[in-house]
Amino acid sequence: MTADESATRTSPLGRDLAALLEGAGRVLGLRVIFRDFLDLGGLPRPLTWHLDPACLAVKARPEGLRGCVAFCAGTVLRELVHLPDGRVHACPFGHTEIVVPVLLRGRYLGLVTAGPMWCGAGPPPRAGLVAPAGAGWVADRHRLIQG
Repeated sequence: MTADESATRTSPLGRDLAALLEGAGRVLGLRVIFRDFLDLGGLPRPLTWHLDPACLAVKARPEGLRGCVAFCAGTVLRELVHLPDGRVHACPFGHTEIVVPVLLRGRYLGLVTAGPMWCGAGPPPRAGLVAPAGAGWVADRHRLIQG
C-alpha cells in the first residue's frame, strides 16, 4: 500500500490513533505500534507491524520470518489474552518488547507493542536497537503503556 492509499484509507479514528502512537513513541523513545485486529482505524502499515530495522534484519531470512510469525501471531496472542496488564518479554531473536493487550468487555481488539529494545549483555548487536537507560527504564515504560 502506498502512502497515498494509506492516507485515503485511514479513518479519522485512525489518524487520531496514529498521532497518539507516534507521540507515545517520541515520549517513550521506542517504536510503538498497534496490531488492530478489527481494522478499526485503517492505520498505515508502519504503525501496525514490526518494521524496525533490527526486526527486518531477522525477518529477511525465511526461518527468521517463520519464527517471528509463530511467536507473535501464536504464542503472544494466546498468552496475552490472560494478561490484561501485558508483559515485557524477549522474542526468540533476543529483542525485548513491551506488549499490552487492548481488551473491551473481554473482546480482543488488538495489541500495543513498544520496542524492540536490547536488554542483553553488552552493546546491542544491531544498530538502532535501544538499550535501556537504567534499572527502572523498561518498567516505567510498561506502566505508561498500561494506562
